[in-house]
Amino acid sequence: MDIRKLISWFIILFFLYQNLISQCDVNIKNCFNNTGKSKTVYMFLNNLLPNEPQKESIYLLEGYYYTFSSCVASGLGEVIFGIQNFNGELIKNNIISNNEIQENFEWYCKKSGFYHLVYWLYEGAGCIAVQVSRHPRQKFE
Repeated sequence: MDIRKLISWFIILFFLYQNLISQCDVNIKNCFNNTGKSKTVYMFLNNLLPNEPQKESIYLLEGYYYTFSSCVASGLGEVIFGIQNFNGELIKNNIISNNEIQENFEWYCKKSGFYHLVYWLYEGAGCIAVQVSRHPRQKFE
C-alpha cells in the first residue's frame, strides 16, 4: 500500500471517529436537569467498553455538597462510579447496601483538595456522561 492510500485511510478513520464522538455529545449533553442553585463543575463524556474504568482528577472545595450523577445512551447498562481520595481509597460510590446501583449520590466535602472520580459501564459499551454539581455552602448535619 502506498503512502497516499495509507494517509487517506487515516483521514477517513479520523473523521469517522470524530463523528462518533460528536454523536455521543449530542445524545447525552442534555440528559441532566440542574435545578435550583446547583452548578455543574465537571462533566465527562466517554465512549466506553464494558468494565473499562476511567479515572479523572477533580478538585473539590471544602464546605460544599456535591452531587455525582450519570447518564447513559439508551440500551446500555448501568454506570458504576465513585469518589476516591488521592491515595486511591474509596470514599463513596453509587452502590447501595443490597448491590442496587443508584443514578446519583450526594457527598459533603470536608477538606479541599484533589480527588479521583472513577467510573465504568457494568455491561454494554457506548456513550456515557458523568456530571459533578456543586451546591451552596450549608451546615453539614
